[in-house]
Amino acid sequence: MNSDISLARFKQFPVLMWIFLFGSFITRGSYYMVWPFLAVILYEKFALSATEVGLVLTSAAVISVFTSFIGSSLSDKVGRHTLMYITGVLYIISFSLLAEVETVAGYVIVMTLCSIATALWRSFVL
Repeated sequence: MNSDISLARFKQFPVLMWIFLFGSFITRGSYYMVWPFLAVILYEKFALSATEVGLVLTSAAVISVFTSFIGSSLSDKVGRHTLMYITGVLYIISFSLLAEVETVAGYVIVMTLCSIATALWRSFVL
């Protein structure tokens, strides 16, 4: 049996594809590892109710959905390569700010920035 999967075949991927795969791993991993803890922080540190925490997370997700529509057309106008770097920088900024915020409003804003970066990164798949 011959297999189409080989190390030589992986070496044929362009550099931009490797950047995309690495970025997807980092963004999805960080997004899904951090999000549950944000809910706990909002619930315990700021004494928000479960409904309020759900509203914060839902609003960030809804903004992410609408951003994905914009991101697809934006990648056509700006260019995928450029938007990929802009999105990476936005991710770095938003996760850095996430470590520094001290208020509920700050968490809401930074979580929204993280959702926007996630939506823009996922628009490359389309």
